[in-house]
Amino acid sequence: MNVGHRMELRETTFFILSSSARVATAAVIAWLLLLPSHRCNANELNSNSTSSGGGDGVHIINKTDANASSLDTSYAGSFGHASSHASYGSLSIDSHSTSNHDGLGGYYGAGGLWNDTITITPTDPSLMGKAGKARFSYGFSGDFQLVNTGASIASNWDVTLPTGKGYGFTSYRGGNDIHDVPGTITDDVSFTFGHPFSVEVSIGSGTITGGSSDASADATLAVHSSGVTVFNSTGDAVGYSMTSNVGSSAATTVAAGGAYSGFSATNESPFGQGTTVQLLGGTASVEQLLNATFLPAPKGVPSVSDAVDVSGSGGDLHVIQLSYDPALAVALFGSENNVFIATKIDGSDSWTNTVNLDSDAGAQQHSFLGGYNAATEFALGNYGVDTTNHVAWAVIDHNSQYVVSGAVGVPEPAACVVLMAALPFAARRRRNR
Repeated sequence: MNVGHRMELRETTFFILSSSARVATAAVIAWLLLLPSHRCNANELNSNSTSSGGGDGVHIINKTDANASSLDTSYAGSFGHASSHASYGSLSIDSHSTSNHDGLGGYYGAGGLWNDTITITPTDPSLMGKAGKARFSYGFSGDFQLVNTGASIASNWDVTLPTGKGYGFTSYRGGNDIHDVPGTITDDVSFTFGHPFSVEVSIGSGTITGGSSDASADATLAVHSSGVTVFNSTGDAVGYSMTSNVGSSAATTVAAGGAYSGFSATNESPFGQGTTVQLLGGTASVEQLLNATFLPAPKGVPSVSDAVDVSGSGGDLHVIQLSYDPALAVALFGSENNVFIATKIDGSDSWTNTVNLDSDAGAQQHSFLGGYNAATEFALGNYGVDTTNHVAWAVIDHNSQYVVSGAVGVPEPAACVVLMAALPFAARRRRNR
């Protein structure tokens, strides 16, 4: 990670609450736009709060830090609450507003952003100093719902990506109004190979109910970095390595008939665990572009490594290996022997042992203690943990997001998708080293 580049993470949460029977929505939003934008110098953490007016008044909470791993703000008032979480590669917000029978309500808003400086170095030296394009992918989840809001009430959410590309929704309608958010969004950012460039991702929401009787407005949204693909000036995907506060990334081309072994990437983000992902075996059936992108800490799974998205091997049989933190493994799972590579199930926050998502649904799985042995263990469903070198490995035929996790207590059936449902350890075989 090139730590010489200045990075900034800013999170802002703002709230307006009104005790009047009617809220002039346009005036409220205009007032918000006049609020000062506070940016801090590196190594400075800022938090401030102000209030004015009657009832709950006006409250503003703002935190900014270039070196924090994450920032959180929250506020709860008479007519609702709002909270936000911001870290590099991950943003989540929640705002909820209600009104009473007399139409007394308020405005609650939440927002966050990360700002990152990125350098992309091409595998092909001839591309240095030339134009390229990085396609950033983001997972976007949550929901937005209004109930009994009047025509004068404008509740909204928005997401802005590095190029200024935006996604958003504003409703002025009464009655029930539910608007689902897109599942995946992408943004193509132009850059010069070898030259640092900045990206910023932000998310915000505002829920307003003042002026409507017995109304409610909810926005619960999250955006997470999920992958990077790099193209040259002619639009061809190319090999590269990338430094980023969100997580390092790398890609390389493997010719048809070429070996996957030798591909590796290490997360150099200062907010990561320094995990290394490697491919130890497998052959490309056609020309492939292997790509590994380290991601923010995943939800819904206890982990002892960084999460990484790996793509490019398609349905080819291959061996993946991830390093892990041995002390954390003992703390979370009682023993390093209990860890394995877990895979995120598409479209959910559930994770399972990665061999359960093989083409045979895990029917041929076998567990080993010790490092991967190419001479005897290159078979679908084999997996294991090397507690000497603190790495977990698996022989699989799919691509996904991976993390090293483990089982606690009595294991459940291996087909279960919950992390506690790990593996039938009675079937674990020991190999003399």
